Amino acid sequence: EAKFMQAVYAGALSARPSDCVALLELACAGGVRRPLVDECLGRLSGRFSELLSQTLAALSSRRSGSLGSVAPPGAEASMQAALPKLCALAAALDQSPPLELAADGAATAAARLLPREWMGERLEEHLQQAVR
Repeated sequence: EAKFMQAVYAGALSARPSDCVALLELACAGGVRRPLVDECLGRLSGRFSELLSQTLAALSSRRSGSLGSVAPPGAEASMQAALPKLCALAAALDQSPPLELAADGAATAAARLLPREWMGERLEEHLQQAVR
């Protein structure tokens, strides 16, 4: 069960990251073990950050190009590929209901994750790192 979910999740993470939100909803509703959900959230966080980075880099190179610098090749194509995925992922997280995370024995208590807040925290972390 865990290996199947990881394989499906990995495919969605690459092709359609917004589908990962629905997979997480199903996993939480089905009582999937907390470590697996936490791992999937970590991978989704990395993908969200990657899409943000690609979009911001392309926007930065576009801005530099308008100031007379030459934009690196592929910057526009990178943004055109990343931006729809980023927007779809943000919309899926924004519209997702709270996720009920199951307890994992005595080590981890049950918890409720609000995807919109989770996304806001990831966005804030990414922007703080970009500013540094």
